[in-house]
Amino acid sequence: MSDKQIKLLPLGGWHNGDSSDRFELTKKTFDSVDTVYIENIAGNESLNAKIINFFRAPLILPVVWLVTYLMNKLASLTGKGDGKLKEDIIEEYDAEVVEIDKSLHPTISASARYWLLSNYAPLFGVYILLRGNLIIAVMFFALVEVSMFIFYLAVTLYGRDSKMALDIEQHAQSHSGNACAIVGKHHEKGIIDKLANSSNVQIVSQDN
Repeated sequence: MSDKQIKLLPLGGWHNGDSSDRFELTKKTFDSVDTVYIENIAGNESLNAKIINFFRAPLILPVVWLVTYLMNKLASLTGKGDGKLKEDIIEEYDAEVVEIDKSLHPTISASARYWLLSNYAPLFGVYILLRGNLIIAVMFFALVEVSMFIFYLAVTLYGRDSKMALDIEQHAQSHSGNACAIVGKHHEKGIIDKLANSSNVQIVSQDN
């Protein structure tokens, strides 16, 4: 019997996909679940912090907000995704919900100059094109928005893995029992790797 305080089942998947297989895996693995960790990119920052970071990263924050809104809207219409999985586990086990990550604004604030340069350089390119051809400028701006969103996800992927693993580790220092981690498919392996040597968290194999 392990003396680690938290037995963790990672439930990585597509945020808006069918979550029924992950719920069935949870029921197969645990008779009880005490905690549900769920990924949430944004925390409860002050309005002042949000405004400052908007001007630091005017290409990234609006598209993150838009994508998050659309994903939540899609989830409510389809009844699928991470939110549905969370509600199913809560209803089945009466588990505590703990949000992890919340790294959007801290990431921008910690590297303000980097995000200023990476956001305003493309905006300068849009401005130059705007002086020549409006249609080309709009098309370029749309391409830049999509590219910047993908760029943000790629650049922060491993840092967010670390942040989520740290959040789980810190929570496990004062809590015990069975837990699930509802995260994006691309974060699952990183979180498992970073918690592999944890003194408080035991990763439960999905093959069990």
